[in-house]
Amino acid sequence: MVDKNTIIEKYASMPDSELVAFAKNEGYQLTEENKSILKTEFISRRLDYDALMTGNDNYLIDINIGDNKNTNPHLAYALDQMEYGKVQHEITAGLLEMGLDENEIAIVLFKVSHVCKQRIKKAEHDRLLGSAILISGIAITFLPLSMPQNRLTYILAWGAIILGFLRLIKGIYNKSRFEKIRRNHWRSDINQQSTYLI
Repeated sequence: MVDKNTIIEKYASMPDSELVAFAKNEGYQLTEENKSILKTEFISRRLDYDALMTGNDNYLIDINIGDNKNTNPHLAYALDQMEYGKVQHEITAGLLEMGLDENEIAIVLFKVSHVCKQRIKKAEHDRLLGSAILISGIAITFLPLSMPQNRLTYILAWGAIILGFLRLIKGIYNKSRFEKIRRNHWRSDINQQSTYLI
């Protein structure tokens, strides 16, 4: 049996591209202990493991920490605390009280950035879609009077205006919110690194 320290040194010595290729091609054959070591190495390098979340690569998220804040109280807690400006060690303490171990906490904190990126992208989509629907509704409402219009046309037009406005506001709010969380996350990371350097 290969010594644990040998495995740690082997993964640590691999360049990023080699480590990712190894995880994709051979990760599913690893023992649970070696999978845990591999997860830790990915987290320590802040590698983007999203590309590994298909097929046999689900072992990287097999500790039941999903990306949906509505079904994951740990991720929801981390996002909320980050929004309120809490620093990483305060959030870590809270997650420890919720029963997570250090490896699981590292994955939750790592996922914050990924979730923020997804939510910002969705918020931008909502903002653009809301703007398009709103403009369409306004355009229909103020069509030239020569065109035949009826009550249904006005109802649809005003419905589009209201729907588009709400979608636009939702997009603006969510984009602002998750950009703030991501900024606080980066600031927390920088402060954490500065603490280690001192």
